[in-house]
Amino acid sequence: MTKKIDKYILITGITGFLGSSLAKFLLLKGYYVIGLKRSSLVNKNIIDNNKLIIFNSDRASLEHIFSEYHIDIIINTATSSHNRGGDLSQIMDANVAFPLKLLKQAYIDNNCKFINAGTFIPNKYVDSYFLSKKIFISCMKEYSKHIKIVDMRLQMLYGKHSSPTQFVSKIALDLLKEKECLNLTKGDQERDLVYIDDAVSAFYAVINNINDFKDQYTEVDLGSGVSISIKNVVKKLKKITSNQTTCLNFGSIEYRDNEIMSVKSDNEFLRSLGWEPRTSLDKGLK
Repeated sequence: MTKKIDKYILITGITGFLGSSLAKFLLLKGYYVIGLKRSSLVNKNIIDNNKLIIFNSDRASLEHIFSEYHIDIIINTATSSHNRGGDLSQIMDANVAFPLKLLKQAYIDNNCKFINAGTFIPNKYVDSYFLSKKIFISCMKEYSKHIKIVDMRLQMLYGKHSSPTQFVSKIALDLLKEKECLNLTKGDQERDLVYIDDAVSAFYAVINNINDFKDQYTEVDLGSGVSISIKNVVKKLKKITSNQTTCLNFGSIEYRDNEIMSVKSDNEFLRSLGWEPRTSLDKGLK
């Protein structure tokens, strides 16, 4: 079968927060997009567009997709973790086994680039989610001998249409419901929060410049470059939601073993591409 001439960007996890946001943005920019999703998930976050084709990743053949369509870039946003209901098998399948199949297809296709929506991985704190991410990094480095790969190390993503289980959204929803009390850690952990629109524009900067990257494997920190304590984030949310009744019970929950106490991204590489975060935390939380 002859491949279609148009170049496509393939996005995994297209029904998710980041995947759907990327798809909408790229479609508005005129790109052809192929989305992969699990058959059990609905397309509620996806706009109807004649330049968008969606396949069920658990039913469609990757070999067929790659043989029929000219895929220029793969953006892997699909992921699984314990707080998303995944067990160890599901986490390893979503975070290692499936994207590894995509890497193989990208290698077979030869000219296909791979952009991974990764995460900041601490040296001390390791659970099955971080373990799976570490394993896949090793896989990407191996395949970078043959194809160009970029690992986007995302900090804490937030914004409109995010999952209700995501920290900022969950706290905001609990405050809007005026729950009697929220049990929290001391909240001294500092996190780097990046708004979804800024994250999408960072991916777009990489897409536009990836052919000029001198290295086959590039790690890119994606964050605002500013850290703030969890306690202050929660207090900001309480003020924004005009909540005057909910008790914030800081210190009622113990920190996790090897809790990460301070995180801040170095986004100089992205800034060198002309990118900068445009949404302040106060504006993004509203």
